[in-house]
Amino acid sequence: MSSESDTQGSKGNLAVLDSSAILAWLLREAGGELVEAALPSLVSAVNLTEVVYVAARRGLDIQEVRRAVAELPLTVVPFDDNQVYLTAALHSRTRDLGLSLADCACLSLAGQCVLPAITAEQSWAEASIGVEVRLIRQGPVAPS
Repeated sequence: MSSESDTQGSKGNLAVLDSSAILAWLLREAGGELVEAALPSLVSAVNLTEVVYVAARRGLDIQEVRRAVAELPLTVVPFDDNQVYLTAALHSRTRDLGLSLADCACLSLAGQCVLPAITAEQSWAEASIGVEVRLIRQGPVAPS
């Protein structure tokens, strides 16, 4: 993983990864191979926290998760003051979709950076918020 300063150059094919996408890669679930194809990418510190939290809840060793995620060419973007307010504003606009804090953090970062958001969350396809959403799989998603 690299720091935010690595994102200052050309955006190239960058995207913003949601927790569900990283978990699909980590847990070798359907769609995980599409996550590899989307690298390098950005991830909000909030979403990375959710990845580790869910992995630990599922019984994975946190240090093993850390090592695996460290191998990914991800830039972790800090959740700063600007992201706090963008995320809260997005939540108020998408309340009817039932998006979580981490969902809104990912989408607000994607909107701020003008990058697509990559996720396994089907409900995001219904969000009309000016952010391109790329689904890594179709159909029901296992609860995290």
